[in-house]
Amino acid sequence: MENSVEIEVKILEINKEEVEEKIKKHGGVKVKEGILKSWYFDYEDNRLRKEGAIIRVRSYDKETFMDYKKVMKKGKYKEAEEIKIIIEDFEKAVLFLKKIGLKAIKKLEKKRTSYKLLNSFVEIDEIEGIPVFLEIEGKKEEIEEIIEMLEIKDKKRVSFNTEELFSYYSKRF
Repeated sequence: MENSVEIEVKILEINKEEVEEKIKKHGGVKVKEGILKSWYFDYEDNRLRKEGAIIRVRSYDKETFMDYKKVMKKGKYKEAEEIKIIIEDFEKAVLFLKKIGLKAIKKLEKKRTSYKLLNSFVEIDEIEGIPVFLEIEGKKEEIEEIIEMLEIKDKKRVSFNTEELFSYYSKRF
């Protein structure tokens, strides 16, 4: 089990090939690639979403996990408490959450390519109907350094969660 504070930013509407080339040029290493399947859960009264939290069951590469994420601070960066548990069975986790009163509010699949650059994760996400975007997760100073390295300072930078990202592009979450 991991319990940590995640600090991240999203950079919108990137050129995937250019960014990947720059990541590799600066010593970034591809660590995973594939479909990230996520089911988002909340109670019937949406109390988790109202307090900026969510529970997810996710599968990516060969890893399946469940996590709780609650936004603590938003501004230049999104800072969120994250508790992550590695699990064996996606379907059993979904059933478990439903049995304790949660409902699936969104099912999402996106293509993700994950890189390790410096001590941060740099992830290129592709969701149908939304332009390709980059998510950088790490320490604030290192996030800024990576933005410089990748020459993407002129791109739109946001601290959106997934629901806000969909709303920004006028898509239904």
